[in-house]
Amino acid sequence: MIKHTFKIEGLHCEKCDAKLIENIRDSVKVKSVTSSFEKGEAIVICKDDVDVLNIKKVIVGLGYKILDTQSEPYAEEKKTFFSLFKKH
Repeated sequence: MIKHTFKIEGLHCEKCDAKLIENIRDSVKVKSVTSSFEKGEAIVICKDDVDVLNIKKVIVGLGYKILDTQSEPYAEEKKTFFSLFKKH
């Protein structure tokens, strides 16, 4: 899995977040998408074989400007019953 973080200009409200999330989910097979207009970013978690250019096309196609993109490996933490009691 890969975690892609996009710094985005033009997100102004929760409706912008919802529109971006919906369009990314409809266009690209992803595990998770979050968007924050307050931070000006979207985080997409997907399989390694998903083309990041397709995600960028969706963002730009909605009229937003991508300021920066970072990609890093993503390892999902497995939750067990005992991990609920683990001190952090």
